[in-house]
Amino acid sequence: DPSANGPWSDAGSLPAGRIVALTRAPDGSLWAIQRTLQTWRVQRFNGSAFAAVDADAPAGPFHALCCSSDAAWLGTDAGLFRCALWPQSGGLRWQAVSDFSGAVRALAPHADGVIAGGADGLSVIAADGSLAERRQPAPASGAS
Repeated sequence: DPSANGPWSDAGSLPAGRIVALTRAPDGSLWAIQRTLQTWRVQRFNGSAFAAVDADAPAGPFHALCCSSDAAWLGTDAGLFRCALWPQSGGLRWQAVSDFSGAVRALAPHADGVIAGGADGLSVIAADGSLAERRQPAPASGAS
């Protein structure tokens, strides 16, 4: 209950593993990157229980997680992935963002999507997953 100041209690159902990143969605849910020695997973906490969001998830490692607009965004070695927070049908599932290639190391919320930083430089990705603006291109090969 986000309006209550306590008493605090343990959040149940989180499997063993380290939490390496956290973000909060507009609906108040908490999203986390969780890592064990063998796996990378995104977990969603709805206020009472954690649940893995792993439908169509890429292989790890995962570098960044951000909830912005109507989606959760995941930065990985395989690129940028988007998960609609309120899907029209079916459950929560990850989709590759096709306009951004290479590893994504950093994410930040933007008014209409997310700012992604990585191998392609710094880009604004619109809420629908399309490339809105390339703010800083990646350096040319061999440039210093």
